[in-house]
Amino acid sequence: FLGNLTDKDLMEYYAHAKALIHPGIEDFGLTVLEAQKFKKPVIAFRAGGALETIIEGKTGLFFDLQKKESLMKKIRELDNYSFKDEDFISQIDKFSLEKFKKNFLSLVDKAI
Repeated sequence: FLGNLTDKDLMEYYAHAKALIHPGIEDFGLTVLEAQKFKKPVIAFRAGGALETIIEGKTGLFFDLQKKESLMKKIRELDNYSFKDEDFISQIDKFSLEKFKKNFLSLVDKAI
């Protein structure tokens, strides 16, 4: 609830964060990808776009109930995982602008 942050401030917050908690349901949450860009795991509710952008156990964890007990369990489990930089890099690359353009143009070509 920090409002709009400058890129510098955003980088500073991610640098000091242990993980990102994403408890909501979004079609495609950019904050999930931002966290992974900064090599931070995401603890997310198992629904919505997070299912497409997080690899469980590699770039984050999912909790199944939107209840504090379910979320707290995953927060406590976080230290049991060894998240690797290369997993974050590989996952974030799937959502690069270049890949988006390539996939979009491929869809347009198929539609024509």
